[in-house]
Amino acid sequence: FKKNFFRKAKVDISRTFIVGIVARNQMRKDLPRAMKIFKEFQKRRPQSMLYIHAKENDVWGSLGEYARAFNLEVGRDWIIPGNYNEALGYPIEALNKIYNIMDVQLLTTQGEGWCNPITEAMVAKTLTLAPNITSIPELFNTETGDIDDIASLVEKDIRGIPLKANSTTSEWATYGPTDFERLRPLTNVDDAVKKLIWIYDNQDKVAPITERAYQWVQQYSWKAMAEKWDVLFQKVYTAL
Repeated sequence: FKKNFFRKAKVDISRTFIVGIVARNQMRKDLPRAMKIFKEFQKRRPQSMLYIHAKENDVWGSLGEYARAFNLEVGRDWIIPGNYNEALGYPIEALNKIYNIMDVQLLTTQGEGWCNPITEAMVAKTLTLAPNITSIPELFNTETGDIDDIASLVEKDIRGIPLKANSTTSEWATYGPTDFERLRPLTNVDDAVKKLIWIYDNQDKVAPITERAYQWVQQYSWKAMAEKWDVLFQKVYTAL
């Protein structure tokens, strides 16, 4: 599947480290920042490619234009699916395979209520790096403790790799009334590059994290959630 899916790539895909992203090309996902992180990572680990599972030209502009700004060549440095329709997406079976061809998922979101790509990746046993903000610390089990030292961090019961965000007085942005005047935290590029390199160099240490995440996420099946809602509805109805 990997060879066929990346058949238009200009690299030997069997020997290429795939950094993937499943996220819509919109303001909150901050895909240009992920491109910058990848570019800095690729300078240090050149046998790598960025895959963005998104529409090339969407509400946050052209990914191609952003890529040109970072000197990323399509097919060699980065690639996207052809004729992608964000309203239709891909079948679950195909998306499962796409998560599995990633060596790691990189997210630079500026805020999440849940973050489907993280728990989807967990089910596929794909490691995710994401900023340690909003709901993500709960998903990663990184609500407390130092997230700077990656070596000591992976010894803990984490379910993903947290990235610094809003860690300096400069790492924030606001987009006005269309975003309800929110102050959005920005992912620290240098921290993300450092942790991507660590993962590339220590791939044998990834499996315990992804296995832990896989076991944890099983409790959030539709069946399990439906049962919890049923209990809640029965309790409320009885109280009436």
